[in-house]
Amino acid sequence: MIDKRLVKRRLDEINEALQYIEEIIKENEEDFIKDYKSRFTLRHLILIVVESAVSIAMHILSEAFNENVESYGEAFIKLAYHGVLSLNVAKEMASLARLRNLIVHRYWLIDDSRIYQEAKNTGISVIKKFVKELVNYLEGY
Repeated sequence: MIDKRLVKRRLDEINEALQYIEEIIKENEEDFIKDYKSRFTLRHLILIVVESAVSIAMHILSEAFNENVESYGEAFIKLAYHGVLSLNVAKEMASLARLRNLIVHRYWLIDDSRIYQEAKNTGISVIKKFVKELVNYLEGY
């Protein structure tokens, strides 16, 4: 049985992080790059979003479909397989999970300018689509 309270708490974490991400990307890129606090905050917010989203994905896969996953990216792809997410959103969230892995494990390779651009151009919209598709799924559950 899906614990909707757990899912709601994780969605609240995602939505709060999104608010802060939106504030950060209001800065112009040059100011963002100069401000180490903004750079590190954006990295951390991405971690929060991905960790919360994966927590939801793994919970739904376990409780609704009796499945486990080997990786964070796989969790989103399996949600698409089961019709919880669209394939496009699942692939984009899997890409975000790979960025999370880069931030956590290979921080010296991070291109903060690219993270800023991706957050500004598609990242926020993908996360919002993830939330919307998940909420739609849960309403029918």
